[in-house]
Amino acid sequence: MHPMWSRLWQLLMPDPNCTARLVYRPEYEAYDFGPEHPLQPVRIRASLDLLASLDLSPSHDQQLRPPPASVEELQLVHSAKYIDAVQSMDAFADDPLLADEASRWGLGPGDSPAFVGKHAAAALVAGGALRAVRGVLAGSSQHAFNPAGGLHHALSEPASGFCIYNDAAVAIASTLREREARVLYLDFDAHHSVLR
Repeated sequence: MHPMWSRLWQLLMPDPNCTARLVYRPEYEAYDFGPEHPLQPVRIRASLDLLASLDLSPSHDQQLRPPPASVEELQLVHSAKYIDAVQSMDAFADDPLLADEASRWGLGPGDSPAFVGKHAAAALVAGGALRAVRGVLAGSSQHAFNPAGGLHHALSEPASGFCIYNDAAVAIASTLREREARVLYLDFDAHHSVLR
């Protein structure tokens, strides 16, 4: 490992007994808005390849394969009407007769185009965030990395900024419901902002 990366790793994980988990499922790569969209599934593979190139690939027991977030968990942040709409349009995303309905929910041309399988893919990413946070809070690991996570632009309704379900908000809301906790969420996302 390059000395710079070794030093960075020491700063991030100073205790050799520190535990970290990779929250990942190959199905994450189904979160795909199409070949012309800037948010590509290849970003997930690139993250895993970077870990491998730095000799930081997790062992099998350091990987978590989360279930998808349930509708009840998604409803901690998203309206039932919105989740219903995402689910009902799931198999018919490319049907031109549904274009107006899809746009009503933020799933049209632009940032968050509709795609077949969007509910399952987005619920799986949200499930990863839930599993990561729950694992850290339960003490089974000190850190968790969900390479598909961070889809934090989605509103209660509609979809926004490449995000169908807000995985970070779902994990935070779940934490607040399940525990007496205070949560600090830092967003290091760098791009233009959309005011609503």
